[in-house]
Amino acid sequence: CENFSIKGFDVNVSKKDMLMYLKNDKPDIIIGATGTSIFDASDLSSLGGEHVYHFLSISSSDREFPVASFRDGNNKKVHNDVVYKNFVFVNNGFPITFLGLKYESTPAEMEKTIALLMGSVLHGATRGFGGGEGLIDVPKELEDLINE
Repeated sequence: CENFSIKGFDVNVSKKDMLMYLKNDKPDIIIGATGTSIFDASDLSSLGGEHVYHFLSISSSDREFPVASFRDGNNKKVHNDVVYKNFVFVNNGFPITFLGLKYESTPAEMEKTIALLMGSVLHGATRGFGGGEGLIDVPKELEDLINE
């Protein structure tokens, strides 16, 4: 991406370190994928008002960023971006994949996702956790079996 600053943060990085990075390096886009609250309104106010930050969530809700405190009468529609000072909360702070439909995917896609998750859990349980090696690859045979 031209003229964009991209950086990833592990879950073990402190909020102080993340805020310091945002303040100093001024990335254009911040993507939240934790499913928990990352910043509150006072944290964002410490960033200053010159640079425009775009906050995108790819988790399961609007918890990542303090968008609820910035919604007003003009920002009540689900898919409107919430703009407050120099902060833009894309898709009203909800995950960018959230369309507001009753079901976001077909029943077959939901079943496949559940089967892949369950297969991964069972594979991990039979393989053993606690080795500290991070993510465990699911064998291709298991993925192919579920995808049939």
